[in-house]
Amino acid sequence: MKKSKVGYLIIAFLLVWALAQFFFLPATCSAESAYMITESELVTLEQNSTRQLAISSKLALELQIAREQLMVSDQELTEAKLQINQLQKQLTESGSLVEETGRIAAENLEILATVRARGSAGDRSQD
Repeated sequence: MKKSKVGYLIIAFLLVWALAQFFFLPATCSAESAYMITESELVTLEQNSTRQLAISSKLALELQIAREQLMVSDQELTEAKLQINQLQKQLTESGSLVEETGRIAAENLEILATVRARGSAGDRSQD
């Protein structure tokens, strides 16, 4: 009886071991092997990493400067638009003043012509 129990235990152990190998063998075969790098490769990686960090820092600084310049440009654009509006208003007012000046000049010429006509006729009764 003891032999049969020991035999069953051996068979069960072998069966569990075989199943474990069946399920875990693909996992161990497909696992990536560890990659060992040399000291010179490590130094090169560190240098490249340092360069990339420096470039990233410079790009971040340039981006910040560009954003600030964009804000300044936006402010200048807004101010320029306001100046254009003011100049258009002044131009419109100037056009109105030129028209009024022309009308007044025409009236003055009529008055001057009337005064000359009276003066040459010798008529001073309406003075």
